[in-house]
Amino acid sequence: MITSTSSMSLNVGSSVLSYDTMYPSTTDRDITDDMMKRFFQPIPPTGYPRVDLHQGCIVGKQGSGKTELMKFRAKYAIDLYGANNVNLVYTNDVRVGIDMMDSRSVQYLIIDDATSYASSREVHKQTDILKTFNKSRHVFEDKLNGKPGLILYEFAWQRWIELDPGFRDGDSLIFKTGMSGMAEKRGLVDILGEYYTERLYDIWDAIGSGDNDAKGISIGRIPTKDVNKGGVGFFYNDLVDFDFPDMICSDEYFGTEEGNVDLLDEYRSKTGWEKRIQCYEMYSDIANNMKQSEIAERLGVRQGYVSESVKKVRDLLRSR
Repeated sequence: MITSTSSMSLNVGSSVLSYDTMYPSTTDRDITDDMMKRFFQPIPPTGYPRVDLHQGCIVGKQGSGKTELMKFRAKYAIDLYGANNVNLVYTNDVRVGIDMMDSRSVQYLIIDDATSYASSREVHKQTDILKTFNKSRHVFEDKLNGKPGLILYEFAWQRWIELDPGFRDGDSLIFKTGMSGMAEKRGLVDILGEYYTERLYDIWDAIGSGDNDAKGISIGRIPTKDVNKGGVGFFYNDLVDFDFPDMICSDEYFGTEEGNVDLLDEYRSKTGWEKRIQCYEMYSDIANNMKQSEIAERLGVRQGYVSESVKKVRDLLRSR
């Protein structure tokens, strides 16, 4: 009698090794639900003041369906947490996302064209941006005022190796296309394994051949699980009807650094602005990483004054 391989196991001491563990199957695996549950986790319960942070990555060339995938995931978040509880920000600079955080329980910050301000080719320029990124929890905790919350970062870009490693070390990795160089392909094998790397290139080829249905198929990777133990598989997304926000570009949002300095110098001598600008500069100083409560104590003002000052100065800079 032939025994099904799925039911075979081998006793070794006190442990049981399944056949699939000993001889990993290359059968196509759908890990969509598993990946969604791991990334879109529950908001921490009331009375447990904590900010959880999850980081996702979407990699694919232009025309591979990244935007539709982002719409699919954004709609999922809105349906799961409720529209009134989610602050959805779509930008090309993580600093914009952090600056636009509000007091809602879930901050879903989608950073598209992420290499614009976080390229692995300009490592030394990323130090300040990484410091800002690492300040995310403090910024959000200030706004929540003791309530629990959830930050969801989604970075999207075209080639895996081009994003700074500090941003691509995510909890959820989704690949929509491969890369043309053999050395780069070998790097993908390290992440996805040989079988699913080949399936990724099949998807890429189908997209390149005009198969629009292939744009709804990706290869997903759960970094905490071994490749051969369910950590990699197919990720599927539907086309959804969702009013995705326009991108807020960094240059338009912040303006030029020189222009900002000139404007602040102009307003510093005006009545009521000197201390407000001081609050803004201390809060924006990523090297000091100060909370609003610490700034208030340092300057001898109310924390509400610090929060109000930061907002007023930001509004001033945006209106220039």
